[in-house]
Amino acid sequence: MTMSTRLRQVLDNRGDNYLMPFLWMHGESEPVLREEIRRLRACDIRAVCVEARPHPDFLGDGWWHDLDIVMDEARRHAMKVWLLDDVHFPTGIANFAFRDREPDKAKWFVAERHMDLLGPQSQGGVLIRPFLGKDGQLLSVLACPRVDGETTAVAVDRAVDLTGQVHDGVVTWDVPEGLWRIFILFCTQQGGGRPHYMNPISRESVRVLLDTVYEAHYQRYKDDFGRTFAGFFSDEPEFGNVPGYDFTETLGLPNRRLPWSAELETRLRERWQERFAANLPALWHDGGQRTGAIRFQYMDEVTRLVSSCFSEQLGRWCEDRGVEYIGHLIEDDNAHGRLGCSLGHYFRGLSGQHMAGIDVVLLQIMPGYDQVIHQWIASDRDGEFFHYALAKLGASHAHIDPRKQGRAMCEIFGAYGWAEDIALEKFLLDHMLVRGINYFVPHAFSPKAFPDPDCPPHFYAHNKNPQYRYFVPLMHYANRLSHLLSGGRHLAQAAVVYHGEAEWAGEAMLTQKPVKMLLQHQIDCDILPLDSLPELRPSGHPGWFQLNQETYGALIVPYAQRLPRAALERLLELHGQGQAVLLVDAAPEAVSDADPDDDDAALLDDVRQLPCVTLQTLPGILARKNLAPVTLAEPNTWLRVFAYRQQDALHLMVMNEHPAKRLDQDLRLDFDALAPDLDPAGWDVVLCYDGMANRLHATDAAIQPDGTVRIALHLEPGQSRFYVIQNKQGAAEAIPTADERLHRQLAARDNGLSLLDGAVWTLAKVKNEHDPAFEPVKTLAQGDWPNLNGADLLPCFSGIFRYETKFGLAEPLPAGQSLFLLLDMAKDGAEVFLNGRSCGIQIASPYLFDVTELLRQGTNTLAIEIANTLAWELQDGQSTHMLWKPTGLRAQPRFLLA
Repeated sequence: MTMSTRLRQVLDNRGDNYLMPFLWMHGESEPVLREEIRRLRACDIRAVCVEARPHPDFLGDGWWHDLDIVMDEARRHAMKVWLLDDVHFPTGIANFAFRDREPDKAKWFVAERHMDLLGPQSQGGVLIRPFLGKDGQLLSVLACPRVDGETTAVAVDRAVDLTGQVHDGVVTWDVPEGLWRIFILFCTQQGGGRPHYMNPISRESVRVLLDTVYEAHYQRYKDDFGRTFAGFFSDEPEFGNVPGYDFTETLGLPNRRLPWSAELETRLRERWQERFAANLPALWHDGGQRTGAIRFQYMDEVTRLVSSCFSEQLGRWCEDRGVEYIGHLIEDDNAHGRLGCSLGHYFRGLSGQHMAGIDVVLLQIMPGYDQVIHQWIASDRDGEFFHYALAKLGASHAHIDPRKQGRAMCEIFGAYGWAEDIALEKFLLDHMLVRGINYFVPHAFSPKAFPDPDCPPHFYAHNKNPQYRYFVPLMHYANRLSHLLSGGRHLAQAAVVYHGEAEWAGEAMLTQKPVKMLLQHQIDCDILPLDSLPELRPSGHPGWFQLNQETYGALIVPYAQRLPRAALERLLELHGQGQAVLLVDAAPEAVSDADPDDDDAALLDDVRQLPCVTLQTLPGILARKNLAPVTLAEPNTWLRVFAYRQQDALHLMVMNEHPAKRLDQDLRLDFDALAPDLDPAGWDVVLCYDGMANRLHATDAAIQPDGTVRIALHLEPGQSRFYVIQNKQGAAEAIPTADERLHRQLAARDNGLSLLDGAVWTLAKVKNEHDPAFEPVKTLAQGDWPNLNGADLLPCFSGIFRYETKFGLAEPLPAGQSLFLLLDMAKDGAEVFLNGRSCGIQIASPYLFDVTELLRQGTNTLAIEIANTLAWELQDGQSTHMLWKPTGLRAQPRFLLA
């Protein structure tokens, strides 16, 4: 047996490409465009996603001229080109086609206006024409009894249809005794958000986007489709029934326009029959017992139309022409299952795409900020969602949908501001990798003249960005680890039901609540929509069920006040087949798609017999079911573990997500609890893969006779490590390592060798574009390690700092031992030079450099270069929501002998 195939490929630099950053087009000159692409390609990036948002002539001669240059440069460098599929985000303006050519095909809404009437009154008249506005098309006029005088509740089951009594803009009615509310229900294109936009629940409307943007590029680059031209990227398509980004937009809110189309009206009329008109008021107001069912059925039909009219239509168009369709919708702060700026259902909204997709922008994820209340640029919620559900939504969709082929994409790094340093970028990347994301759209490369104020950071920025030197190795690292986490099978122990459908119909626990409990106890999971429950099947292993290639030992149902009948029946079937179905907190109280006259008492009684758990007891229950593969001596809620099965090896990524505390303890991994069909026969060695250096190290970890693996974990705050469990024969080229001895010193904060005691340090600086023409700053006094951007030194300087000193080595190192230099830094990246030669770059803690080979007896020259961010110079607005850490060394470097 030999080394695992994927590992062999990355060690030989033969891995695939998993990166396609945004390239913003502004109409730059040809040399500038070509240079930007070359700088992008130098990062081991072999694809680009072109964004037209800032371009002045999308689909005009200027656009084709510039895109021809990009295509030509891509062909030269064997790169792929993706296209963000509209003139600007959110996808759906179709290069202004709805405004200029086909306004009737733009978004339509259903709206209501109402007034109260007190009866009795014979031959009462109500003027309704002004309510319709200039384009309103009347659906119906209804009179509903008010339930009481204290609320806005109405009795829709006693609605009176007055539509036939409308004449010349007035409805005439003999008002019965009591308090009544008259509803005028109509269709309109007015009063929503973003006028002149595509209607995602109208097939004809979506076709305008295809005809305008997709077909135009197909006609020009037909011969490149499926070759250089890879496909299209939809960015944040939305219902847009309200302006802006209100992430809480649901049914039941007053004065809202709601998504509408001819297809939707047809479906609702078929579903509701004679109750079509009477049901509509319950979309805005409490309509009694029918309310939950009405709202569920409306959202069910709306999101199914999003899938068929929008996502599936675009996906099939691309498939027919040999390209792929990717992108993401707005997930932010739980909006993924709601109206407004999103598409109502994460999984249905992306059903036609060939990768799952998410994005993390605007400081949504920051180390340690996993609380519900989390202030980022657009909101003060929901850190719990961003840390525990966002990436899992994308990875889960990739795992369960065969069309996705295990591919989960994240648009990443965008609009964090110039203060986003390379250590934070690596944290974000590892956060996604350890949750199953394996394709990335870095945001963004901008060839515009520096400084471009548009959503920084920009990675090259005409050689003005000091962090670009670190971004290059980070992208190599991203490609390597993504390759190791692709082409195989993710190993999960549990599945958590998606809360979207439950939230439409009533009270619901958010999916991230149980996911958080699982991840904090190192139990991995996928999130499953209710649509996938019929596809679950026995895996052939007792207690485990299967979906696509994934297996799960438990199905966890977050509390839902109501669930649809088919889902409840399926949960009972799974339980009857011996699967562990666990209800969190309580059983559903009602059927969300039932008529109040339906007798569901027996069904609900049966569901109440399913096991019920609390969030706090959930991990322990799974452990007793042998579904907790990781054991730690002391519980640690910040350790993340991701297991991925390749045909010939097990890949294991671990990460310490605590923002300040080291993790030092043994991890015990149980193969039997990891997956039911995991056969470790032939695996007898645990190797550690260093994705930054692209090197393989031996470890002291071993596979035990009881079928477990014990690994000594030593992780700095934010640090990740990658292990490969495989056969011993393929480990011959693994480098012997001083890992254990070295990390024991790190954990103990060993002072190491005193080679630098009394050293005199000089400090110099240079702007990035002028490197290496350093200018002296000062000589540092003994023990003086200032914040280089502190108020008393260089508060507005952005560039590269260079520390330099000399030290002596009287005796050579003992045989078989290595010397490492450890830098005490809070952020940024560093490169160490010993005797004029580089010892490599480190971009995150621990800033540890092996200097053994370059060390010499006698006098040695040591230089340390640290590049900060452009935030100190530019002080951009998007860097305001981040705590800036001090720049430079915080203490004298230490030599550690191991």
